[in-house]
Amino acid sequence: MSSSQGARKEQNSEQLWLAEKASPWDSTGFGTILQDQEGRRRATGARSCIAKGEPLSTRNLRTACGFRHGWQEDYIEAPRQAVERRYPAHMSSKHRRSKGVTRRNFMAGVSAVAATAPSLLSSGSAVLPETGTPGLSSTILGPAPVPLQLLVNGKKRKALVEARTTLLDLLRDHLHITGAKEVCDLGSCGSCTVELEGRTINACMTLALQCEGARVRTVEGLSEGEQLHPLQAAFVEQDALQCGYCTPGILMSAQALLVKNPDASRDEIRKALAGNLCRCGTYPRVFTACEQAGKKMKKRGLK
Repeated sequence: MSSSQGARKEQNSEQLWLAEKASPWDSTGFGTILQDQEGRRRATGARSCIAKGEPLSTRNLRTACGFRHGWQEDYIEAPRQAVERRYPAHMSSKHRRSKGVTRRNFMAGVSAVAATAPSLLSSGSAVLPETGTPGLSSTILGPAPVPLQLLVNGKKRKALVEARTTLLDLLRDHLHITGAKEVCDLGSCGSCTVELEGRTINACMTLALQCEGARVRTVEGLSEGEQLHPLQAAFVEQDALQCGYCTPGILMSAQALLVKNPDASRDEIRKALAGNLCRCGTYPRVFTACEQAGKKMKKRGLK
């Protein structure tokens, strides 16, 4: 064995001993996490890297621990930082933390930019794009509340809203029209579906200021006084709801389909309601109610 190989083996043995001694790194507060199986995997991975003479990089630790997802990087960081803080004098330069770009320092940089961004705008105002909606063009609005006027269920409504306010927040919090429900707030469940200028949209993904002067219709606008819309009556008759959170959005999507095609087949109904999620699983009864309502709407010529 050459002198260099002997030195390398001795160095690796020392690093492995340090890793063993540092485990479970109780002095860093990481010991409680290492009581579980995943913690033991991380400890084993760190010791494996040191034993092989590999740098304690996120990539090497992830490979040694068998991790493949980015959200686990914080768990990989903990044992590496623990060893470095506990035994800094014994960590060779190649075993020290990489100075490259990590998710942590990247997010810190983004946060710093976000904190200073308002100073880049003279008034801190919001710039809205062209929307195709009547009454609104590219302009600078805010930061103070902006007057807004629109037609909701045939009635003229006015409000003062911030540029960040969504149409759903406007309806529920400002106008107290609570039919549209806030469930996912990501535009993926369809519970906040309303009509804007005759087409269905997700109200949680639409800025209120984009609706300046526009016509908005919610589930409250389907009925005429106490007389239910045929679609609403069919849902009651077929018991096509359970918790009811998704029902307003499903009604709006189904109504938009049946107005255009009251003779819609079950496959067409299923496709039209693909963006409305029902976690209670009432789809069969929903489809039956839509078919029943389509026949009544065609007979009465309703929209």
